[in-house]
Amino acid sequence: RRSASGTESMTPERFNGSRVLAVVGPDGVGKSKVVAALLELGLGHNATDQGFAEKSRLLERESAEDRRNFSCYSHIYSQAAGHPASQSSRLHLVDTPGHVDRAPIVERALHMAHGAIAVISASKGVDAACCRAFAALERAAKPAVVFLNGIDKVDDMAAFESAVDALEKRLGIRPVVLFAPAHFAGKQAGSSLLNVLEGSICTASDCSLIEENYSENAGGKHLEWAKKLRSQQVESLASVDDEMMEAFVEFDGDVPRAMIEA
Repeated sequence: RRSASGTESMTPERFNGSRVLAVVGPDGVGKSKVVAALLELGLGHNATDQGFAEKSRLLERESAEDRRNFSCYSHIYSQAAGHPASQSSRLHLVDTPGHVDRAPIVERALHMAHGAIAVISASKGVDAACCRAFAALERAAKPAVVFLNGIDKVDDMAAFESAVDALEKRLGIRPVVLFAPAHFAGKQAGSSLLNVLEGSICTASDCSLIEENYSENAGGKHLEWAKKLRSQQVESLASVDDEMMEAFVEFDGDVPRAMIEA
């Protein structure tokens, strides 16, 4: 870990082919859990592995943070690209604090980063604390992706769409949804996901595993929802990409999947 003051002299140019990502967002949205999961995936571990993304094993703790029950510092975790023993380009993740009093630390982390991951809670939505994180991203003018965390705590389609609507209102553009929670009677919330591009159902732990026993349920409301979200995907991409806009007009909105993935 580097202290907050230790990040001031660090700039993206110092990392020679490596990439630095700042993970930002309010307290309590799961930033550290996202960092732990990315570290595990980078090592080739699978989300179905026992103890996957276990924070106590992967991340460090500070006594001051334990006493206050929130992050006080930026914690930096590094990982080699490819094989763990490789000395090639590395990925550096900066787990930033989310408390409003620690905003200057977040600003410094964003200054040194090449890009950012903004983590927000699917159940809490976009609140004032999220807006502060987005404002810091805008000031830093760094590319960023939004990670909508906690889909296992979203009750239904309407609740998920409410969170996406709130993001659209704040960002000014409809987020491109790749996966959405699929709810089935008798199944734990968040255990199944809707693959929007394929219109299929997969497990939340491994989206290469299609739950064939839910193939019939994937029709009906889930299939219609997938079509709706896919249409929103295309419209969002077309609003910022000229080639996608041409394809949107040419195919009357039904753009081939290969063009979307490209």
